[in-house]
Parts: sequence; structure tokens; C-alpha cells
Amino acid sequence: VECQYFKYNHYSKSIVANIDAGDEGIGKWTIPDKKFTTNLNLITTVLSNIKEDHYSKIDQHLICQKASQTSYSIKDAFIFPPIDEGNDSDNNDPSLEITEIVKSRLNFVFFGQQETGKTTLLYRLVREYVDEYDYLGKVPVYIDFEEMRSMDITTCIKAYLRCSSKDVNELLETNRIVLLIDNFIYKKNGNLEQYKKIEKTFNEFNTLTKDGFQRELKVIATASSEISGIIPLDHIELCKIPFKNYFIRSLKTKEIKALMKLWIPGDNDLHSQQKLDKMLTNFNSFALPSTAMAVSLYLWSVDTHERKPINHAVLLENFLEILLQKLSTDNIYRDKFDFTNKVQILAKIAQEMLLKDQPNYSLALSEYEKIVEEYLTHLVGFDFEADKIVNYFLERKIFVKYQTNRIKFTYSCYFHFFLAKRIEHNSDFKDYVMEEDNYFKFSKEIDYYTALKRNDKAVLEMIMKRFEERFKPTDFILEQVNSNGGIDKYFTPLVNDKPQEPVAKKIEINTIKANRPTEEMLEEFGKSIETENYQQMFEKSCQAINRVLPCLEDLSSSFEPCMD
Repeated sequence: VECQYFKYNHYSKSIVANIDAGDEGIGKWTIPDKKFTTNLNLITTVLSNIKEDHYSKIDQHLICQKASQTSYSIKDAFIFPPIDEGNDSDNNDPSLEITEIVKSRLNFVFFGQQETGKTTLLYRLVREYVDEYDYLGKVPVYIDFEEMRSMDITTCIKAYLRCSSKDVNELLETNRIVLLIDNFIYKKNGNLEQYKKIEKTFNEFNTLTKDGFQRELKVIATASSEISGIIPLDHIELCKIPFKNYFIRSLKTKEIKALMKLWIPGDNDLHSQQKLDKMLTNFNSFALPSTAMAVSLYLWSVDTHERKPINHAVLLENFLEILLQKLSTDNIYRDKFDFTNKVQILAKIAQEMLLKDQPNYSLALSEYEKIVEEYLTHLVGFDFEADKIVNYFLERKIFVKYQTNRIKFTYSCYFHFFLAKRIEHNSDFKDYVMEEDNYFKFSKEIDYYTALKRNDKAVLEMIMKRFEERFKPTDFILEQVNSNGGIDKYFTPLVNDKPQEPVAKKIEINTIKANRPTEEMLEEFGKSIETENYQQMFEKSCQAINRVLPCLEDLSSSFEPCMD
């Protein structure tokens, strides 16, 4: 049913379309088919269960929730990041908006680098689908792929909505479910059976029934991408779900300002705008990652910490020091069990999580308690109560409980940071990480370590040596360039010994984009690489050197520790 709405415009003194009622003033409603109408009581129940079971966790996921006395919901505090299809930075196409995601019938996968807000985006979509159910008609189900283990989709839906298998089937049969799958990362060495289960469910509920009813199960997923704008080769090769691929980008000035406004109380007066501009200038001066996580950590640490966050690792360390040492006067064993003790025990726990190698690097609660108790008994030697420290880290939101009897780090960056601290304080673990067959697996940990220990000459020399060895087969290119007068001369065409305008300046940008290789071509290129291990080691080597170089400073002189 469509209805055209109008209203009187006093300014133009005419009757115009009332766009408040819908696009171009047209309101649209669907008359439900009685055969496929979902029980309204069931819808009301599962939506209520989502609110009761998950809203609090979703809101607490935001750092600004902990950083301010003001209580924010994710709808108030979420800043939608720039999202595009991987187009060139010169592309003026508008960024994807949340309404486009929820209204579209397409399946989406959002790629993003670490801490770009992938989980937060899905949490925000949960709120949108629940709060706007009357308009969208979809019940959201959030699933962390890394926590699924051997469970099938029906079991995951049943657990999230707190309903029966019969209810789940009814919701699926009537096209009411939208799956929000986090960490949906295809890996050749991953759980292939689990991928097949999801794809089987997707195919089963996207078919035409015998009586002509079109089943539709929409999937919105997120996945990690080490290189911004590049789809991982494993995803291209293995993924069978027809996703529309998008990339979550770093925040731009507009988004950073919007996030910073949450820290400035009051109206948009001149003083607030001046303060906002100063905050933005200071943030940019540190060259920190332009992510919501980094901006939030920066604002909190600047407000409550005297040490300036000169890089992303120091920024996170400042934040954790506030969280563990200064946030509350009710601080356990404040005088004896200080921040250093807490960091070292958390580093030990991170190492044990790495060794256990469970989904999300989680630990059973009993294992967590045992590690704390053994650490205090054998390594510290102080008479502390282990259960108090166990509960303290949970209360401080360093860890979160999930699956009833397990714990994991609240944010993945915590896990990588504390492993970096383990590298700093444990020589055996450092040697293990830096082994030639291992170091490329720990690019994030080496990133944090070198940002904290900026005078470690040995690490820089080792990474550089291995990097040069990887690129040695390409030396002939530089030799050829240098033998022809250097880079500028080599790439400048000559006609009658006179330099001509470079060909690149004559090429239309649109022509380059039109001839961009397809996903099929990229897949064939991936297959042409000699071995998967060499490819992964080469990519990780590039990532490692890219992370290490900006962090190590002044190594050519005295190698004294840099002062903050």
C-alpha cells in the first residue's frame, strides 16, 4: 500500500510533498500474507530478550562509556566511520551510510584493520534493527565466528535470542533474521567445515519454496584486512557467499571532531569550538592512528595522565595505567602490587593464552585463576589473595567473561600489547618471537614492543637484515635504474635528447579505474605465487618493517633511551 502525503509550506505558500512521511512524501506498507505472518508475540519476546541480554554489553563496549560520568548508549556515542568500496582517494562518491546498510537486500562484508571499529559497527546495527523493527522487519543475531566452535547457525541464533528451535525455524522461514557475523575471516588453514555450515544455511534460506515464496536470509559480516583497501586472497578464493565488499577507513576530521564533542560538555558556543579545534590539532600532532579507539584513548589519557602519548603504544600504556592504577581509590594492594606488577602478571596470562591457542585466545576461568595463583606464589612471593586480583581484572574490564566459564581480553589490542610487554620482560619469550620462522607471525606485538622500546638497536638491525634478504631478488631493478642516470632520468622519456611530459600525466584516472584487475584476475595472480608460506612470510616481512621503522628513533647516535 502506498500513500502520498502533502503539507502546506508557508514560505512558498503552496502545497508540497511531506518528506517527513517518506521518500518524496510517499509512505509504503506491506500487507502481510497470513500464511507467512510471524507470531507477533514471538517477535516482541525476542526483541525484548535482545534488549535485556545484550544492550548493556553493547553500550559498555564503548570506551567513552567508561571515560565519562555521563551514560552513553551506542546510538548516542557511535560515530559512523568512512566506508567505501576500496575506491581511490580521489573518488568523490559519498561514504556508505547506516540506512543504506539496513534497508538494502544485499549481503555485506566490511573489511578493516585492527581497531577500526568492526565489532562496534555490528553492535550499532543490532540497535538499529531492534529499535526500527516496525520499519525494517528484521531481527538481528550477532555471532562471533571465532566463538562458534562446532555449533551450527540454529544453535547460535537460539542462544542469542533466548528462544526455542521451533521459534528459530519460524523466524528463518518467514525471513525475519539478519545475521551479523563478526571476525568472519576465511583462512585456508581455518575451520573449513564451519564455513560450509554457514554457507549451507545461507543457501538453504535463500531459495524459492514450492509454493512460490522467496526465502531471504541476509548476512552482514566483518573481517580483518592487514592492508587497507585490499581483500585477502583467502577470502577471494574461498568465500561462496555473494557479498558486496566494503572497507572501513580511518576517521576523517569531521568524524574525529564529532567524537571529541562527547568530551566537551555544554552548547556549541565559541569557546567549545576553539577547544575542539585545539584538541584536534594536538591529536594530529602525535600522528596517532585515526580510529575511534585511538581518539578515545587519547582524550582520556590527556585528561588524566601527565605523560604525552607520543605513539600508539604509549597511548595504550597511559590508558591502562589509568585503568589499573589511578581510576579508583579502591585500588587493590595499592602500595605493594603496583602498575608494573599488574602489567607483568597480565603479560604472563597473555602468553598462556597464546600457548593454549583457543578461539579468541580465551582461557577457562579455572585456568585463569590457576595462572594468577601460581604467579603470585612462585614469581612474586607476596602474600596476596589470588581471587581478589582475578576479580579486579574483570571489574576493570581488562577481561570479559563469555560462554559462561571462559574469559578473554576485552579488546584484541590488549592481548597484543601484553604480549609485547612479555617480550620486554622475558628474554626466552623474546627469543622465541624473534626466531626467523616466527617473527612474521607477531607483527602487531613487534609493533607495540618497538614503540615502547625505541632504542633496541638489535631488533632494528635484525628486521632490516631479513627485509633486505627478502627483497634481494629485486636488486637488479635498482641497478638498472642507477646505471641509467638515476630515478628521475630513468622515468623521464626523452625525444631528441629533450625530456618529454610523463605519460602518466596524460592518462585519465577513470581509464585506470576502468582497467583495474577483477577479483578473478587477482585470484589467478594469487595462485601463480610459488608457495603460500613464502607469500605469507613476504607480506608479514613488509608489515613488520613498516611497523618497526616509525617506532625506533635516534639509533644512529648514542642509543640512549628516548625521553618522553
